[in-house]
Amino acid sequence: MKGHLTAKADVFAFGVVTLETVAGRLNTDNSLEESKIYLLEWVWSLYEKKQVLGIVDPRLKAFNPKEAMRVIHVALLCTQGSPHQ
Repeated sequence: MKGHLTAKADVFAFGVVTLETVAGRLNTDNSLEESKIYLLEWVWSLYEKKQVLGIVDPRLKAFNPKEAMRVIHVALLCTQGSPHQ
């Protein structure tokens, strides 16, 4: 295995797994429309449009929007920048 694991890589991975959990999908899904294939890119684009709750798994019938926003925000903070920096 090349590369080195760092605390930043662990934090980044935590953010990705958290977003996967909230969205109910994997980080990459080639079956989706182009703008949604890569979870991180899709979430950041929705965040910039102030529509980030749009990533919440539609199978969740009821959820607290404030709590969901907090979880998504933490995950986005974890995924800022490159995991290798």
